[in-house]
Amino acid sequence: MNRAQIIENLSKYEEIVPSEYDGSYELVNEIIKSYSLLEDFSVCNYKDLDAIYGMAVGTWNIKVDKKKERIQKTSLPEDEKERLSLIIDKVWDNACYEKYKNHEGSKSPSIGMFGAGLFTFDKNSSDIDCPSLIKMFTEIDAIEDDIKMYNIAEPVLSKPYKGIGAGAVSVILHCLKPFSFPIMNRNMGHGSIFSSLGIHIESATEINTYISNCRNIKQYRDDNFEFKNYRIFDIEARNLDDTEIIEGKKMNQIQFDSNTILYGPPGTGKTYNTVNYAVAIIEGKSLKEVKSEEYSSVKERYEKYKEADQIAFTTFQIG
Repeated sequence: MNRAQIIENLSKYEEIVPSEYDGSYELVNEIIKSYSLLEDFSVCNYKDLDAIYGMAVGTWNIKVDKKKERIQKTSLPEDEKERLSLIIDKVWDNACYEKYKNHEGSKSPSIGMFGAGLFTFDKNSSDIDCPSLIKMFTEIDAIEDDIKMYNIAEPVLSKPYKGIGAGAVSVILHCLKPFSFPIMNRNMGHGSIFSSLGIHIESATEINTYISNCRNIKQYRDDNFEFKNYRIFDIEARNLDDTEIIEGKKMNQIQFDSNTILYGPPGTGKTYNTVNYAVAIIEGKSLKEVKSEEYSSVKERYEKYKEADQIAFTTFQIG
């Protein structure tokens, strides 16, 4: 599909009204409103970020009861935890009664537009400045001007964070302000519609370039289309096959063969390297990047992914 065809397709979309489209918009907005009541953000940690991210992730990955569990582990006051639990129930009822237009290709009730590339921002496997990120979300929630939002976010996201990339941050920010923040979620498995349109995208998966990419995408959207909700780009991206992208570059995705066999005699590191491969595939990193980390940190994340049923390890005995 060439650029002209993509533009023509995008021009046919009607605006997406967040409240009518998916319940994750309401969930993220409501939890950020709860955090705006905090006077001291230093009490926030990875469990708070887990709860916010959990509101954005689809119920096929983080189910309703798990979302509530995350809420209970936060630094929020008890009355806010109760309020949010009731809102989750209400939104789930809306989904069950098909009040949202988005169904993510499933006939079963669901909330959410995005899968989870990771399940937790555990303090042992990342050095994320959770208080600054959460405070940033609350400040952005209070304003409507895109440029002011970008100016608030840029210094906070200016350095690379270990353990979080543009995918997770963009999902949260998009659900919070869908007309202001595009989705750079490579876990969707589609090519980059933005670079296919000729928009300059720098290091699409990195958190420190996300806002500069937002500025470029916003300029292109405003110059070419009437719609505002960036979800439309995400939907149209599903019509792109990586092999059909003629103009522009693909997103910086790491590709692994569907079937990989590690072979060698006993003691040569097959099981050891399986851990590196599994974590690299889930986190969208190169094998070289994962191998450069402390193995103990990689192994810890591997075990968490196993617990979350993202990895299955099976031993076959040859008879």
